[in-house]
Amino acid sequence: MKKWVISCNLKGNDVLQNILETGSTFYETAEDINVNDEVFVYAREPLNALFLKCSVKKTLEENIDKDYIKGYNKKRIELIPIENYLSDIDKLSYNNLLSYGLKDISFDCEVNKDLLEYLDSIRNENNFIY
Repeated sequence: MKKWVISCNLKGNDVLQNILETGSTFYETAEDINVNDEVFVYAREPLNALFLKCSVKKTLEENIDKDYIKGYNKKRIELIPIENYLSDIDKLSYNNLLSYGLKDISFDCEVNKDLLEYLDSIRNENNFIY
């Protein structure tokens, strides 16, 4: 099982609202994110912070414009929320995440050891979604 950070634009893909209304959301990725991997969701403006931890429930493979773009596959993953970090949003700002080894937020990336330890340290009973 791998752990990932993905970023979203809440104006274009309101992950939070979708989860509140349906219990899950779909996300497109080109990375090798698989079922049971854990995904930390970073929201660009207005939050500019990591705010949600999810588990990958399933993946859907689709080849976009397969007749015109060779070798380009998009994968859609269904995310189920595990923890929300909205009460700790100040600890999970972009600059704070950089100081714990996050390389870039403009693309999906695996979580490194230092960042994972930091994220685990923020856990509290109120974060868990049941």
